[in-house]
Amino acid sequence: MRNWTALLAAALGVALLGGLSILSMDRTLGKLCGNAPIDEVVSPDGARKAVVFQRSCGATTGDSTHVSILPADASLPDEIGNLVTADTDHGRAPGGPGGGPKMRVVWRGNSTLAIFHHPNARLFGARTVHDEISILYQDDPQAEHP
Repeated sequence: MRNWTALLAAALGVALLGGLSILSMDRTLGKLCGNAPIDEVVSPDGARKAVVFQRSCGATTGDSTHVSILPADASLPDEIGNLVTADTDHGRAPGGPGGGPKMRVVWRGNSTLAIFHHPNARLFGARTVHDEISILYQDDPQAEHP
């Protein structure tokens, strides 16, 4: 019986250490991600801004371009874009300033934002409304073609 108790205690100890290691790795990997602004465009009324940025999470992830709408006086949070994330779809769309596809934002009044992108860019999570602002996605006639 004593051997079983010691074996059970050892197994629980290993499981606990393993769980703590995984939590530590998750926190460390989360800190590897960072955002680098590419462009900011303030809405006509000055209340909000659209931010185009690159999000990088280290060498094992591909380059991506994100777009967020934020209050005009807010700083860019360390998280994914709240409107859309885009990649080059394995080189089908050309890379832009941050490595992901080039994206342009244009306010059309205070309640509509147009996001221009290369037709071959792959869009993820593309929201069409955010805080009562309509989001339009359009092929960019100025985009380079590979």
